[in-house]
Amino acid sequence: DIFVFQSPRLFNKSKAVVLDIRAYCIGVLAKFNINNPKKTDKSYTEGLTTPISTICLFSYLFFSHKINNNYGDPRIALMLVSILCMLMISSIPFPKFPILNFRSGKKNSILLCTFIFALICALIFRGYILLPISITYIGWSIIDWLLKNNKKELSTDSSKY
Repeated sequence: DIFVFQSPRLFNKSKAVVLDIRAYCIGVLAKFNINNPKKTDKSYTEGLTTPISTICLFSYLFFSHKINNNYGDPRIALMLVSILCMLMISSIPFPKFPILNFRSGKKNSILLCTFIFALICALIFRGYILLPISITYIGWSIIDWLLKNNKKELSTDSSKY
């Protein structure tokens, strides 16, 4: 077993492990919002969607290619894939793609404006801006989820007294 770690074929094995993890997470994700079928709020999905995680992973490759003229460190890519896989099977709510209509409410209009701005920036700056945009989207959703969970816990704690 020790010789396996020193093997030059380690990278091929790690690719296979990453693909297995990713395939497992995609298989688990066929459950979008079936945990609570009575919920009427369809403005989010539980867990990170597969297209967003793919965009984030490929934006890392494009960003590294623009900055360092290579496709990035495989160790960082493996960590990124692991984090994205955990987010895909998590119960964190991520906002869905906005409806292409400004009459669908204030929240949808804000998301649509943000999406249009991000699209324009991605077209202008190409590989430089897509990674920060995708990381911001994921980070914003996680922070929003953490703040909402803390509010719920604080309100239930205060109702006990």
